[in-house]
Amino acid sequence: CRYGWYPLLIAPVITAGCFLSLYSAGGCDFVRVDVGFTPSNDSWNTSTVELGLFFYQSGIQGTNKYRAMFLDGCRPYTDQFLEEFVQDDRTWQVARIMAYVAAGAGILATVTAWLFVLSPLPAFLFWPGVMLPALMAAFLAEGSKFLFLDTAICRNTVWFPPGTDSL
Repeated sequence: CRYGWYPLLIAPVITAGCFLSLYSAGGCDFVRVDVGFTPSNDSWNTSTVELGLFFYQSGIQGTNKYRAMFLDGCRPYTDQFLEEFVQDDRTWQVARIMAYVAAGAGILATVTAWLFVLSPLPAFLFWPGVMLPALMAAFLAEGSKFLFLDTAICRNTVWFPPGTDSL
């Protein structure tokens, strides 16, 4: 290592953070709710809800055994679900955009960290110019993904028992 052991110590940590970021964004269990009753609507009609930013838990076994190890039962949202719950919800869209930003910044930081380990990359230029901004962008975008918990779907009347206006 040209710069000592420091890059070799941080590269695995940044890599782990990048993979965990990708896994959380691509998963289908960002929000888990036991509704307690079966909603009577066309978009969702089960008593439990497991939602992710891009996928939901369908409970159906997947045919790809490698994907099933990590994301078994995850399916993309249906067009009807997207129209009813996601289309006009800016918070959901912002959380999705933040997931993309976090993934891009995390991948950039990971590649830069490993380039510090494996090549004679000039640290005085790439550390403050690429690595730190990428890490800060990934950090802030990861925190912003929690805006998903304030989406309109969590406050939608579809989750109320039939015949009531609120809980």
